[in-house]
Amino acid sequence: MKVKKKHSICIIGGGVTGIATALYLLKKGNRNINVSIIEKENQIGGLLCDHHSNSEWFFHNCQYLSTTQEWVKLLPQNLLFCFPHYYYSYTDLWNQTSVLNGFAFPVFDNQLKSLKINGNNSYESLHERLAAYPDEIALGLHEWVAHLGLDSRKLHHSSAVPLQIARVYPQKYMHDVAVYKEKNLVANELYGVPRSLRNDSFPLASLPICGYNRFFERIESDILNLGGVFFKGAQVIPNKCIDDWKMPTDLSMQNIDHLIWTASPTALIRKCENEKLNSLYMSMQNIVFQCSANISYKPFYIQVYSKSSFITRIFYYDKKITVECTANSRPSSTKDECQLILNRFFKDIQIESSGIAYNEKRYSIISCEDFRLLNSVTNKYNSDEQGIVMCSPWVEFGRDAKIDYLLKLIDKRNI
Repeated sequence: MKVKKKHSICIIGGGVTGIATALYLLKKGNRNINVSIIEKENQIGGLLCDHHSNSEWFFHNCQYLSTTQEWVKLLPQNLLFCFPHYYYSYTDLWNQTSVLNGFAFPVFDNQLKSLKINGNNSYESLHERLAAYPDEIALGLHEWVAHLGLDSRKLHHSSAVPLQIARVYPQKYMHDVAVYKEKNLVANELYGVPRSLRNDSFPLASLPICGYNRFFERIESDILNLGGVFFKGAQVIPNKCIDDWKMPTDLSMQNIDHLIWTASPTALIRKCENEKLNSLYMSMQNIVFQCSANISYKPFYIQVYSKSSFITRIFYYDKKITVECTANSRPSSTKDECQLILNRFFKDIQIESSGIAYNEKRYSIISCEDFRLLNSVTNKYNSDEQGIVMCSPWVEFGRDAKIDYLLKLIDKRNI
């Protein structure tokens, strides 16, 4: 009897999207596949990999896993800690400081002439989207984006999501806002209200008990036990002609049935489309601290909107803090600013260490030109059911949306 040839599937990128895709394929029960993962670094995990200092680990930044998502259930559950997803907002963009529980966007606490928004939802740039707010709100948001060193006219309006300014809560008009959101679809996108006013409970989130590095070591072991293969410290050089792609030793495009690109799209677009991305980024710092607390707090984060501080988020977990801020920050001043903000919510949490800074380029924002190009490339590859290459939907900011998209595409193609 002739043995049926195994389908060979190659995943480019060993970040969480690539790893979740590999686990999904290997756990589907189809034993007639080979799955290879190519990762340019010497360890998998991508942006989730931890910071290390003096034999202690710290989370890179606030990267929760959505406990109820189906793809998260593919991960080793015994290494995950599940907790209510608590978050807070600290805002001083409009000449007074507002703090709020259950809301992770800016809070406007001043008087307004009217809640009415300007124009409709046909905006393209972030600048146009922010200008849709009443002038009193728009001014503070424009100033904060400029404070971060960004040009809102160049950014696509979807950049409001990674910048955590997709919604604003005008606190003095809480009942009016709720009614307005129901009547106006554009207002519903621009305004938000806290969970407490919506009678919503906090969703469940998960984090690895011993950090992401050890978590991914276990996942790597699971994938190997399921028959997957890793090529770490290796790169793929694409080409307009599929057969001319340069692959790591032991791999050949002639023997690959499906290639799923989840890594950065820069090389794929440059080599195959002869196009160049703007690749806008934010120059950021993560500063990590040890702290003490008299009460055992579950993980939480505070979104910070301030024209006098470079802090953008404070993430607390297991008596540790990762402060996300722009590259202008210094650990000594950040420690004092962070403590002052924490005191507005939790007076018994005290920062004890001096802080260690790690620089990074964050590519979560996107230009208007890149948005159009990435959308075009995604549609080109993922609409061609006969093509070998599939790719991540790069214009999606949310990890869940990216992974769900790929898993549905895999099912649609009966892989």
